[in-house]
Amino acid sequence: MNRASLSLLAALAAVSLATTACGPKKHEKTVDTSAEPSPNESAAPAVTTAAPPVTPAAAPMDKQLDDYLKSGQTGERAFQFQALVFTPRGELGQNPNFSPTSLAAVLNAYPQARLQIRGFAAPGQPAKVGSDHAAKVAQALIQSGVDAKRVTSAGAVAASPAEARVDLVVTP
Repeated sequence: MNRASLSLLAALAAVSLATTACGPKKHEKTVDTSAEPSPNESAAPAVTTAAPPVTPAAAPMDKQLDDYLKSGQTGERAFQFQALVFTPRGELGQNPNFSPTSLAAVLNAYPQARLQIRGFAAPGQPAKVGSDHAAKVAQALIQSGVDAKRVTSAGAVAASPAEARVDLVVTP
């Protein structure tokens, strides 16, 4: 072998070794990209499925509401939603502490009960923010099976930032 052949062989061995060293480890997964379309092909539209809603076995608000409605007490009572999340556009975000489905199940067991969702915007925000948040929660309950005739929503501005919230006011 001449010197040029040895240099070429050494270079090929180095490339092969470098490629092997950069390859997947035994504990790593590899992804088959052979099914991906070439740049000249159009990709099929992606299909996404929403994660199933979080439904706690008995969220504290659900239980408190059920206990109140079972008690036979009269007069309205407010229940505060805990840690509701809204997107910057005002949409209801992922809320691990709010399951409209489980709350609707409790509310539908008492069809005579009337509901008002009250949203309180933080000071400095327009009352419309509170109204919009209340309307989004009301919409989620209606979409989960609560009769729309039983639900109203309203908004206001809270006295302090700590009081910005959304309440469910129930009249049995």
